Amino acid sequence: MGMSDLLLMVPAALALCVIVYWIGFLPSKKEPSEPKPQVPSDAELKKMTKAQIEQVARGLGVELDKRKTKVNMIADLKSQS
Repeated sequence: MGMSDLLLMVPAALALCVIVYWIGFLPSKKEPSEPKPQVPSDAELKKMTKAQIEQVARGLGVELDKRKTKVNMIADLKSQS
């Protein structure tokens, strides 16, 4: 291996190191995911009105029937979330 071969290998090795760094260590541009809303506790739900429970459920992606009793709405929310 001569000096000219060595002079060709150094830039190639440096370029490879830069590419590996760029791919593996730079932060990604992904959007941070929002935390999933949590279902309130039974005690908190019992303090709410039926309309408030319905709004909480919609925030969680659950549709409830306000014609049901509050106890049944809470049970439906717990089972569907």
